[in-house]
Amino acid sequence: MVAEAKFKIRAPEVDSLHLILSSSELDTYVREKYGPFDTMGPSPALRYRRHFASADDSYECLISKMVHDDSNWLDVGCGRDLFPSNHDGARRLAARAESLVGIDPDDNVHQNDLLSDRFQGVIEDFQTDKKFNLVTLRMVAEHVVNADACVSKLEELTTSGGLVVIYTPWKWAPISIIASIVPFALHNRLKRLIWDSEEQDTFPTVYRMNTRKDLTRLFVNAQFEEVFFAKLDDCSVFTKYLWLNSLEISMRNLFLRSKLTYPEHCLLAVYRRT
Repeated sequence: MVAEAKFKIRAPEVDSLHLILSSSELDTYVREKYGPFDTMGPSPALRYRRHFASADDSYECLISKMVHDDSNWLDVGCGRDLFPSNHDGARRLAARAESLVGIDPDDNVHQNDLLSDRFQGVIEDFQTDKKFNLVTLRMVAEHVVNADACVSKLEELTTSGGLVVIYTPWKWAPISIIASIVPFALHNRLKRLIWDSEEQDTFPTVYRMNTRKDLTRLFVNAQFEEVFFAKLDDCSVFTKYLWLNSLEISMRNLFLRSKLTYPEHCLLAVYRRT
């Protein structure tokens, strides 16, 4: 048996993620998601053995703590899946929430069977009298063209004291830079080579909400306060190739020991509506 993993989550600028998500909670979540170590798939077992939790696992674990039976939850950019790598976990959370509304401009929103209601379109065009106490944007902020209008709409839709969670790639991460340089017509070819992604899950990126500075400006100007911000190291670039993934995690650990910021990381930020 493998000893309990001591996951190292980087949050150097603000309160440690462990204040709201402990190492033991993350360990429990990972084992519930992937099963016992002896039966985990090769990539999860590699990460667990190296005491590293993926950025997706950290985000999902945090959201699992935030969804309650009184949660009116709005998932922006939900697509077909709330958690693409954890359908069972997403289904349990959807059942726990009082309501779950999804918004996505793509017609794949109609394939999401966990939603109590849905809207196909951009969030700025969403009309409802309902207010939400939890709003999530998982890997969607990088696609938002009109960031000011998006956050203004979030202000309108979120209850006082409600929380908005942003989980998105850092603008200056190597993969984000490559995505900005490479023509969009080639994006799916690259994603398919690295992650086996499907063309229907590939969308243009603009990165207008992908630094802490940009997020702070947008949300503070819209009656939100930042209550949490963290950098989640992302070692998923070579998940498809186990030996390269092992090298990737080793490189990340070298950065960690050297007290340097690993460049390939995602942002996880939580804002409270004042």
